[in-house]
Amino acid sequence: MPNKNGEEKDFTENESLPALFVDAIRVAPREDGVLLVQFGAQLPSGPKEQVRIMIHASFTKRMIDVFCKSCNYFPEDPDAATKKAPKKKSRKVLSKESFENLS
Repeated sequence: MPNKNGEEKDFTENESLPALFVDAIRVAPREDGVLLVQFGAQLPSGPKEQVRIMIHASFTKRMIDVFCKSCNYFPEDPDAATKKAPKKKSRKVLSKESFENLS
């Protein structure tokens, strides 16, 4: 997290926290811009929530950037394929005969 000068500063690790394996995520946005993020794992006994955090949406965007850069994965906008340039009005080209038939 950047300090007042904008420099990245490592945080002190809490040695008592366990490292948990997760393979599922659920995100629930709230109206105040905070996200409830739940990480879970598929265990032999069934799915189990491993950890949950609450994080502001603006920081989540930065966190996603860090994840993407870490694994060299840069997803495309899923709506980009469906978004098309506005259609231009097509002009009908009339042959000389068609043009003469209009008059």
